[in-house]
Amino acid sequence: MLIRILKLPRVVQNEIIKESECRSMFFLSCCSQKMKELVRGASLKPLYIKYRLDPSPYVSVLVCFEQQEEMLAIALKKPQLLTNGITMVKIADLQFQGRYQKTDDGALYLQYLEPNREDDSVLISLQDHVDALFPNVSRISLTCMHPSVIPRSRQIRNVTDILLTSHPITTDLSTDHIEHLLAIHRNTKSFYANGQISAVELLDSSPFLHLDMFSCWAAGNVFFLVLRKFTGRWLHLIYCINNVDTCPLEELLETWRTRRTHENLRGVRLSLGHQVNVPELIYRFNLQKWNPARRPRYYTNVPKINHVEYGDMFDKSGKMDTSEFYDIQQIDTGKWASIHIAQSTNGTAAKFCVWDL
Repeated sequence: MLIRILKLPRVVQNEIIKESECRSMFFLSCCSQKMKELVRGASLKPLYIKYRLDPSPYVSVLVCFEQQEEMLAIALKKPQLLTNGITMVKIADLQFQGRYQKTDDGALYLQYLEPNREDDSVLISLQDHVDALFPNVSRISLTCMHPSVIPRSRQIRNVTDILLTSHPITTDLSTDHIEHLLAIHRNTKSFYANGQISAVELLDSSPFLHLDMFSCWAAGNVFFLVLRKFTGRWLHLIYCINNVDTCPLEELLETWRTRRTHENLRGVRLSLGHQVNVPELIYRFNLQKWNPARRPRYYTNVPKINHVEYGDMFDKSGKMDTSEFYDIQQIDTGKWASIHIAQSTNGTAAKFCVWDL
C-alpha cells in the first residue's frame, strides 16, 4: 500500500523516520527537499559519521547508531558504468545531480552525469547533504585505507577521529604520514595507526603525542619513546618484538608513580609479545590488592572513541570490573591507579587506569 508520508501528521512522520532503517531514511532524504527537511526535523543523532577512503576512486560514507554501522553512499571521483537500478537523485539542497545504483551492500553509488568529469565535488556535495541531515553529530571519523589517499582526505571536514592503515599491517607507517594527516585535520582527538610506525627521531613537539587518544603498533625505541612522551589521556600500544631488555610495564609504573610524565593519563592498554615477572612488579612497586575502602570496584571513565576496541575492558554498561586489579599510589599526590596483567603463551596484556577520587 502506498503511503504519502508528507500528508501525515508531523508526529506520525517523525515516528516513521525514527523507526526506519538508517539507509532507508537516507534514500528518502534524496527524494526531495521536503523529504530532506523531514528527515532532518527528526533530530536524529548518530554516534558518529565515518568517511572511508580507499586507493580506488571510491569514498564510502557510513553512519553508526547504537554501535551498528550502516553504509549510506559511495561517492565516485570518476564516472563509471552503472547498469542496475539507475535513477536520478538530488543532494545538497538540490544543487547537485547524480545517479545511483543500489548494490548488494545497499549503498547509493553517486556520480556525475558528465562522463569525462573527474574531481571530488560529488564527495563534497554528499558531505553537505549528510551534515544537513545530522547536524547534531559530535564525531566525524576518517578511515584512510592506505597512506596514498591522505591528500584526498582534505575534502573531509571537521574530522575528530582518524584511522590510518597499511596493507599488510606489518608494513611500516612513517610518523610523517601521521603528522601529515594531523596537519590537515587539526581538530583530531584520536588517532589509530593500524600498522607498525617507524621514525628516525621522535620530537616532543610531534602532534600525535599530544592527542587525547593514540593507538599504534611499535617496536624498539619508538615504542618506549611514545610511552614516555605521550601527554594525552588514552594510550594503546602493541609491541612488535618479543625480546626486550627493559620491561614496558616497569617503565609505565615508574614514570606514573614518580610523576615524571603522564600527568593527564587516564588509561593505557599494552599488548606485549613476551612474558613479564609479575611477582617482581608487585614487590618493586608495592602493588596492593583491591580494597573497597580505598576505591570503587567499577571503573566508569570510558573513552568515547570508535576506532579502538575497548570491548574487552568495559562491559555494555560502560563499566570495567577492577576487583582483580592491583593498585599503585603516586608519590606526593596520593593519587591511585590500578593495573591488571594477564599472561598467556602469546605474551602479556595489561590494562592500566587512573582514578578520580
